[in-house]
Amino acid sequence: MSGRTTLLLLFLLAAGACTDASLYSIAGGGANLPDRAALEGLFCAPAPTGRHFPTRILFVVQGGAGVEPEVRAQVVRAIDAALKRYTSPSIRYGLVAYNAFAFSQLPGGFGEPTEMATALARYTSFSQDGPLSLANALQLAESLTSGAMLGQCPGTRARTRYSIVLLAFEPDPTSSCGALPPDDPCVDSASCAECLAVRQAGRIRALEEKYGAGQITIQPVYVPLAGPDEGARRQAAAIAEAGGTRERVADLAGLETALLGLNLAGLERPVRLRTVVAFNR
Repeated sequence: MSGRTTLLLLFLLAAGACTDASLYSIAGGGANLPDRAALEGLFCAPAPTGRHFPTRILFVVQGGAGVEPEVRAQVVRAIDAALKRYTSPSIRYGLVAYNAFAFSQLPGGFGEPTEMATALARYTSFSQDGPLSLANALQLAESLTSGAMLGQCPGTRARTRYSIVLLAFEPDPTSSCGALPPDDPCVDSASCAECLAVRQAGRIRALEEKYGAGQITIQPVYVPLAGPDEGARRQAAAIAEAGGTRERVADLAGLETALLGLNLAGLERPVRLRTVVAFNR
């Protein structure tokens, strides 16, 4: 049996052993000559977790006017507990505080757990007032996430998961719709605030394709402080759908449990590694 035939058989067996395997010619993408063949296949890989699969976790938290000190203290405790769950050196954290506008509490957007401790202390003194804007909060999340991506090499970026956790305590009334251009689709929306937030969530998810990122998810957590509000829950559900997750609802006492129940690190889908094998006789 020739060396070429042996190599081809081994390649087919390796591809066939994978639960999600395919093998096909890549016409136009290789050495398409009579004595050569170019093949592309999907190979199995270990679970996409651990130090070789970095994670960026960004907490986007409502604060400022209307958020009482005891609420802020509970938020800090819940986030601190979540940080202790994820101890891998490949994980970096970010914190955004928002109300009418959003502000990063970490210089550079993402940092070590020790830097997050300082950021959480800043959150407790955040004093921005309303009216609340989820779209502005997500807009800053987009800027921080894209900035982190641009600072990575393509290979690392393709293995990185970006998890955005959005904490909201009340519905977004959005008084900024009157400032939108007349032809903006959200102007005539039945719920302008929801429309703007969902559109911004879509822009964040689009970064995955634009920059070849491993995965981006947006996880809203609605914490009703003054009793459940159907509008706030609907907004959270719409953002979750656009962000590739399902909304979570928790009371303040259960916030820590809710955050600990989230899977924020490591890719949640199989990694597909593509390679081209070319050989001649």
